[in-house]
Amino acid sequence: MKVSTNTPLYEGKRHWIDFNAGVLVEDGSSDEVLLDFINYIISVASGEWVNNEKNNFREISIFKTGVTL
Repeated sequence: MKVSTNTPLYEGKRHWIDFNAGVLVEDGSSDEVLLDFINYIISVASGEWVNNEKNNFREISIFKTGVTL
């Protein structure tokens, strides 16, 4: 499960990122975003596929300067 920290990142990588937490810094209330996130976690734990499963992505890594784990 991948969570974006900002909406432009989420919008640019919708096929890759599963949840947009960027609404926190826009107009979403923290309680509402938390409830949405908890509900999403529960649905994934109940069998809903995350985007990498839906799109048959096998290996995804976040690129940054330095070591990539």
